[in-house]
Amino acid sequence: MISQVATSSPQVASLLRGHPLVGEVTTGEHLLTWSQGDWHRSIQLGVDGDAYGLVEMIDNNPMVCATTFGWPGPLAILHAIAIGPLVRAGLIVEPPSSMSNITPEAGHKEFVGDTLGTLGEFESMTIFTEMNEDVDRSYAGISALAEIRTPERLEDLDDLYEEAFGRSFFVREVHSDELDASEVKGKPGAIYRLRITPDDPISLFRIDVLADHEGKVGAAGIVHAFNVMIGCEESFGIPANLSAVL
Repeated sequence: MISQVATSSPQVASLLRGHPLVGEVTTGEHLLTWSQGDWHRSIQLGVDGDAYGLVEMIDNNPMVCATTFGWPGPLAILHAIAIGPLVRAGLIVEPPSSMSNITPEAGHKEFVGDTLGTLGEFESMTIFTEMNEDVDRSYAGISALAEIRTPERLEDLDDLYEEAFGRSFFVREVHSDELDASEVKGKPGAIYRLRITPDDPISLFRIDVLADHEGKVGAAGIVHAFNVMIGCEESFGIPANLSAVL
């Protein structure tokens, strides 16, 4: 039982008030701070922690042992889902690009490269923002394009993403022709879709990812990281319907 936590996020506070292992929730300076005996721990925005990045692509032990976890923000999380498995497998041959409906400032674009760099050799990428005033910004989303070395079997690409996210509580693949934002609005998880234009030796790979602003890339994702750090059930305090709490 964690007797008291402090958070700068009203949304995180709302979720943790229903957490079965959390007592008092107060206002604090960082995304989340708490103590376990004499051990003062925190989740902070940025990549300066003992561990940082996408929870699903980090071994649990570094997070359980971390005093500070660096939460890298929405754009880094979406890009880690989209191309993290490709970076880890060393398949990308040219700097990838993406189109996002999140502004660089709101998404903390500065942490994307460092987050992907924890997964393998990564040089750079270009991130565009959709500026059309008609763009739906009620959810967070990216479409990423990467030129990759064509694997011996195209099924190997599915295996890479299955290895990364097959057991995830909060990241799942969708096989429909188009991603539907209604599947993530008010939900704690992210969805992704894979599309490949095969050629030899280089293929073009497209990955689309969507999430609710307070789901995988927001308050629910922060509480998920907290759960892993304290070694409890990953879904504690994260309702299937965020709208009922937030």
